[in-house]
Amino acid sequence: MVESKIQISIFDDRIEVVSPGMLYGGMDIATMKTGRSKCRNQTIADMFQYMHIVEAWGTGIPRIIKSCKQYGLQEPVFEEFGDGIKATVYRLQATKTSDKRQEQAASDKSNRQAEKTILLKIKK
Repeated sequence: MVESKIQISIFDDRIEVVSPGMLYGGMDIATMKTGRSKCRNQTIADMFQYMHIVEAWGTGIPRIIKSCKQYGLQEPVFEEFGDGIKATVYRLQATKTSDKRQEQAASDKSNRQAEKTILLKIKK
């Protein structure tokens, strides 16, 4: 048996969650986004419901999409690939911060160039 792990990657502009295993039982991304779910392991599902860990089946993805919209974020992107699925949630603040960093870097570079020019004129 090959060991697989969920991977979470945090970038300036997004968060990516990669989960091993394909969608189950003929499910596709469009159907998953509507809230329809299929249970892969009924014993674990029953145990989670018994322990009140799950409030309702199939509500997670629609709640994530709704929350993103409420916070003014782009709708998450869900992709199937080879042997897994990836969910990408884009960050609003990161885009603004990244733009500000780029503007600041350009300004700093311009200021350094101006300082070099002034120093060269003084030396002459």
